[in-house]
Amino acid sequence: MTRKKRYELTKSSADKLTDAIGCKIDFKIKELVVYLNLNKFVTFASCQGHRSHGLRYPWIDFDIKSYNGLFDFIKRHKIVGLEIKLLESGDGFVMRLQPVDKTRIKAARDIFHMLEKKLSKSFWNK
Repeated sequence: MTRKKRYELTKSSADKLTDAIGCKIDFKIKELVVYLNLNKFVTFASCQGHRSHGLRYPWIDFDIKSYNGLFDFIKRHKIVGLEIKLLESGDGFVMRLQPVDKTRIKAARDIFHMLEKKLSKSFWNK
């Protein structure tokens, strides 16, 4: 399958996904979620951050098996300002990628956008 076809299928799948209460992937984080999955970092949940409810900063939850690869990718591309936390879930553990500084929301979104650009480049230039 071509990269273009893989991208289109993954994006189409992401466009249809909803969470337990029927909400789609947040617009401002969806492309990053697509590129993470295309680079074999399996995501479970994400949020672009909200002013009125939940967490104000963006975050993405991953399958724990993605930890080493994701950590290495972030380190290799010198993306600073992110941390990976281990969270307990009903079925065991998941990893959460989130900003280190949770008070500077625009800076956090900029870091996530930089990660998206690096993942995009990695996917298209393989």
